[in-house]
Amino acid sequence: MTILDLLLAFAALALALLCAAGVVAELLHFRRRGPGPPGAPPRVSILKPCKGEDPDLYENLSSWARLEGAPGEVLIGFADPADPAAEIARRVAGEHPDRVRVICAGLPADPIVNPKVHILRALQREATGEVLLVSDSNVRAPPDALLQLLAPLADPRTAASYALFVSPPGATLGARLESALFSTVVLPAIAGAYRLFGSANLIGKAMAVRRSVLQSLGGWARYATVLVEDGCLGHDLRRQGHRIALVDGLVEVRLGKMTLRQLWDHELRWMMLHRVRKPLVPLGMALWNPWFLAIAAAVAHAAGLATAPPALLAAAVFNGAIKLVPFLRRGGRLSGAWVLPLMEALMLAVEVAVWWQREVRWRGQRFRLGRGSRILSVRPDAPAPRPWWWTVPNLVTLSRLFLAPVLLVLAYAGESRIFLALFCVSLLTDVADGELARRLGQASEKGARLDSWADFATYTTVPLCAYWLKPALLRDEALSFWLIAGSMVVPKLYGFAKFRKLTGYHTRGAVISAYIVGTATVLMFADVSIWPFRIAALLVLPPKLEEMAITTVLPRQVTMVRSLRRALELRREILQG
Repeated sequence: MTILDLLLAFAALALALLCAAGVVAELLHFRRRGPGPPGAPPRVSILKPCKGEDPDLYENLSSWARLEGAPGEVLIGFADPADPAAEIARRVAGEHPDRVRVICAGLPADPIVNPKVHILRALQREATGEVLLVSDSNVRAPPDALLQLLAPLADPRTAASYALFVSPPGATLGARLESALFSTVVLPAIAGAYRLFGSANLIGKAMAVRRSVLQSLGGWARYATVLVEDGCLGHDLRRQGHRIALVDGLVEVRLGKMTLRQLWDHELRWMMLHRVRKPLVPLGMALWNPWFLAIAAAVAHAAGLATAPPALLAAAVFNGAIKLVPFLRRGGRLSGAWVLPLMEALMLAVEVAVWWQREVRWRGQRFRLGRGSRILSVRPDAPAPRPWWWTVPNLVTLSRLFLAPVLLVLAYAGESRIFLALFCVSLLTDVADGELARRLGQASEKGARLDSWADFATYTTVPLCAYWLKPALLRDEALSFWLIAGSMVVPKLYGFAKFRKLTGYHTRGAVISAYIVGTATVLMFADVSIWPFRIAALLVLPPKLEEMAITTVLPRQVTMVRSLRRALELRREILQG
């Protein structure tokens, strides 16, 4: 056992304990003990900066207007009079005329400005409260949110308080992943840092600050040219010796129908803001990511270490499994826990991609940031059109295409176990890409062609891989191998000869036969039985003959033709049209 081996093993143990401590801290902190005795609450001004129509905006704003527990007002602000949020804000003000006011801040004269802080400055000028409570427009408040945020301010040494947030699992995959991220990563990480290390960073989803303290720092004007105004304010408060309290109540972030693209942009922006202020945060989050630990275990095993690989793998499994506790506690179901490994994989990709990120995309603008999130330049967000393959199902298909040469290398090297594992992964991607394309509404003709190329590349490698891994079996079962390989190649070559393009019909028979062949191939390479492979060699012929018949009857190439009967119908439509 080397020193490196021992250090990595202890690091794995430390990361597992840290993850467990975060989960325990979350369980202990958010126990809903209640806001404490009311006393004489101060007057509160609730500042709600808005831009655009966020999901459930009317219900979100109304929830803050209905809060009880302290005298005060709700000020809803926006910069552009034509903003869609303005009409909704006026509707809420009309329903609560004694408490809600609507303020138009006007467009900022200086482009190098945080648009949210620009609105907050206007709201602060109109506010009359002793305490300023700031909350984003996509946040909905529970009935006792005001009491929760005001309770710590009864201590004169406490200058600010803030609440963390959860989100109910949404209808889209993006919303489900974001909801899982909030409950299993954000809450344990922040609660753990607060309870274990006393680290409190203001988060602007819902935070209250004494107006007198804020004004002593220069008001919101001090933070006009930084993008992380809440974090910078918290830093200044701590530097002056003020306390910041994390309350044990939670607010709710409404995600709506968040797409995967919106999720990626949001997490990349969030991680970029951490990187420019605290570079160790992305690194620390990556270190306790289960996928990172699993990759580290594989690397340690390849390096010939003995103790570190099982320790790192155990830490990966433990860190993934223990997050089920906060996931289930926050309304997740065991049947929906499949989103957790996907969420962890997404976050690891974000934690890597952030080091190549140069700008932050937010609210229709691109911000280039300097040290401490200082805004250096702003330009309109006009993203270049994404290439056709930049969709989730097409990226999954590409991964199968790229796995084909990897399988060849592994077979040549004699790594049968790793080969078999990756071959199974390749087959699973063949199932996943079609299902994702249907669920996400991203099915396309080019995607179908890409899927055909990936299938072609995968199955044509099988005879060569068998030659290296099981030469005797290849000789004994040559007929079955060549029947399957020929059935995969000949229809594609026939279609390419006629249309000069690779066909991709995805007939029902071809889909079923692909599942049968894939399963039989796995059983063959795993030395379970050769008979399924022999049977598959016969079953694959009829659907492939149907593919050739479809190519024969079609006057031009068409994708996604489910049967020969459908091909004949298309032929009549094309010739008549």
